[in-house]
Amino acid sequence: MSYGDLEDVRMESALTDFTSQNYRTIVQNVDEQEDSRARKLQRIKRRGFYNVDECMEYIGMGKYHWLWMGLFGISSMAQAVEITLSSLILSDLGCYWNLTVWEEVLIPCMVMLCSIPGDLVGGRLADTYGRFPVLVAGQVIIAVFGVLSAFAPTYIWYLILRCVVGFGFGMIVFLIIVQVAELCPTAYRATAVSITFIMWTFGNIYIILGAWWLEEDYGWRAVVLWAAIPCVIMLFIIPFADESPKYCIISGDPEKAKAILTKIAHFNQIEMCPGELESYVETRRGRLADIFAPNFRQVTFALIVAMFAANFMYYGAIYAAPLLLQYNYCNGDFAEEDSCLLTDEEFVFDLIIGCGEFLSIPIFAFSSELLGRVRAANVVSACLLVFVLLLEFCYGQMVLIIELFFERALANAVLLLIYIYTPEFYPTYIRSIAFGFIMTFSAWGGILAIINVYVVGLYTEWAFMWYIFGAMAIILLTATFFFGRETLGQRLEDNRPETVMSMRSSRASNGEGGAGTAGQKKEGDQSLPGTPLGEQQNSRTGTPEQHNRGPTGSTPPMDQPATASSATPPFDQPATASTPPFDQRVISPVQDQEVLSAMPR
Repeated sequence: MSYGDLEDVRMESALTDFTSQNYRTIVQNVDEQEDSRARKLQRIKRRGFYNVDECMEYIGMGKYHWLWMGLFGISSMAQAVEITLSSLILSDLGCYWNLTVWEEVLIPCMVMLCSIPGDLVGGRLADTYGRFPVLVAGQVIIAVFGVLSAFAPTYIWYLILRCVVGFGFGMIVFLIIVQVAELCPTAYRATAVSITFIMWTFGNIYIILGAWWLEEDYGWRAVVLWAAIPCVIMLFIIPFADESPKYCIISGDPEKAKAILTKIAHFNQIEMCPGELESYVETRRGRLADIFAPNFRQVTFALIVAMFAANFMYYGAIYAAPLLLQYNYCNGDFAEEDSCLLTDEEFVFDLIIGCGEFLSIPIFAFSSELLGRVRAANVVSACLLVFVLLLEFCYGQMVLIIELFFERALANAVLLLIYIYTPEFYPTYIRSIAFGFIMTFSAWGGILAIINVYVVGLYTEWAFMWYIFGAMAIILLTATFFFGRETLGQRLEDNRPETVMSMRSSRASNGEGGAGTAGQKKEGDQSLPGTPLGEQQNSRTGTPEQHNRGPTGSTPPMDQPATASSATPPFDQPATASTPPFDQRVISPVQDQEVLSAMPR
């Protein structure tokens, strides 16, 4: 055998060993996952009841989640298209209707301004009536009025139609993230948000390519119709979405929540959890004042400032990039070009800068899982500050493109960290209204970013524009240090702590189990027909307090006469009828609740 044949044999043997090792690793991971699922199932069987989070963890990630992450990603893509559209056709609209600079700037500003009431209305309705109807309504508004915008006869009509599109955008831009977070297991939450927002980046690339292809030959109306295609597609998909099971639980509909969980388990080919679904009804939902409660106040203000500054950086990069390229910023030629359209070179540069959002996905995914949400926000914000400061120094057109590429990637990564931290921090009963209220400040950040680019940059000096960007980057970094508890690996909270303690105390005082709603009986309970559960318990084992706390002083031993002083006195204190022994005193549920409410959270 020659030397070459020996080398071939060695390579084939090494490849076989590598393949075998990988196969054994995959089999081992599958076995560990099945063992973990079996242990979770046994724990649920022993307890006899489970909550939504335990069921989600038991079912795990499967076909259902991957399918709906892709479908929600299409909705995210449609929203990105509608937001980026204005930055690409703004000059064309100005030439078409002979608009001034202020009239051009008013178009994207009105879209964002009208998204503010959409954020508030969508958040309140989603916490009060459910996530699903708000998603459907918002998607209908975006699709219908997005198509009508292409046929606007005048500037005023176009402004009104885009304003309505902005309202629909505000209703659902954060609900997509809330729905994804509430449907996915804890360990896969960052992965789910990453996959959803990959489609947001594809939406930016989609509209840039569409404008490059259509605008010169067919005009801005064709570009607007091109932007409406993903919205129309999503219009036929969103009616098949499911309600969030976590919302069903707090709204008092455990049967619907269990039906949705059963559907997910069946779709993922997993056996449904046995037992009863634990339910705690929250009657006060969607109240804006609750997000300023003492345990939420600091993080609420920190998220408001961080959302405002991060969106200022993000939308500033979107609207500054084509303007800087069109005005030859780095070459020192600030004279406006006569063309109303972007050149091929400017479209290519804008496409490269837009691809920076692809880089933000791995930055977000790895930093949030390795460092945690809070520390990752600190580190990524610090890196963003460095690149913003570098933008003040222009070393050439290509260097400017690279700097804008990384600035947009890091700004989007910070936004993704805020987007995943917000629904993880707030409980289900105020999650949507909290997210919606915080998103209103993202709109203000976008509006001021557009004014900063088109007014400060054009009418004063470009250096002033970069100074404002640098100040916002410092504010963003400072705000991230005021974030609260770390939420990595934590389950989503649903109710107020006092609601859970009150219902558990009430059920314990009635002698009920911990699962289900009041009045449910444990498995194997031989109840007498026609008799209330409390009376049946009294007839067998005494009062519920005696059953849970032990016999009281009024029940003497069998060999002693029934007298008030028959109880054993504690220590050296004489026994009386009004003073039972210390270890046999009965604490009422009301007293128990008062003690629990006085404890620090």
